[in-house]
Amino acid sequence: MVKAAGLAMAAIAAMGMTTAASQTSAAIPRVIASNGAVIDMPDIASLDCAGMERTLRVIDLSQYRGPGPVPDDHPDRPIFEYEDRLSASYYHACTLERHRLEDPGPAFSFGFAPQ
Repeated sequence: MVKAAGLAMAAIAAMGMTTAASQTSAAIPRVIASNGAVIDMPDIASLDCAGMERTLRVIDLSQYRGPGPVPDDHPDRPIFEYEDRLSASYYHACTLERHRLEDPGPAFSFGFAPQ
């Protein structure tokens, strides 16, 4: 399990990615998953879209969990809950907001008439 954490960090370094901890000198909450992976959990409100994407990628590379949800009594539940909140924030701020129409009127300006 510790090997997985080391491999994740090596992959991150090889991709030129950095963890949130290397981006700022502020104290960022850090947890150790049950597989030995060290996961930074910066304040979500302080992250821009690129920061959220990097943090999600690092969490994914840590392989702290399998494909299913983590049970309520699992020691990694706080990581799972953070990942869930971060994913929702990323979706709302970086996917929905970036791709929504400011004024949907033009999309319906011709009604149902064929174009």
